[in-house]
Amino acid sequence: YRRLPLGGNIRFIYNWDLTVKLGATTLGGLNMDIASAIFVDTGLVTNSLVDFTVEDLRHSLGVALFRLSLNPFGEVSFEWAIPLDPQIGDDPLGRLHLNAGILF
Repeated sequence: YRRLPLGGNIRFIYNWDLTVKLGATTLGGLNMDIASAIFVDTGLVTNSLVDFTVEDLRHSLGVALFRLSLNPFGEVSFEWAIPLDPQIGDDPLGRLHLNAGILF
């Protein structure tokens, strides 16, 4: 058995995505954009940067199957992401993510 603690108090996230707007609508005065996207994420969660190396960064590639922008409140999306450098506990086939909120 190998025990791996989860989480940390230092977090670094970088996102790059290419979004394609599929349409727009208005419901009850709320403007909504419907889109899809492909994206690459890079990140790190750790408790210390003492022994940090670039190889510690984790990467994933994914597609936003459905992204609904609820202007001005943020987005709701269903996205599938595959880890590019899977580690113990990662499914190499990826997983579905439900996101809600504002990225800043």
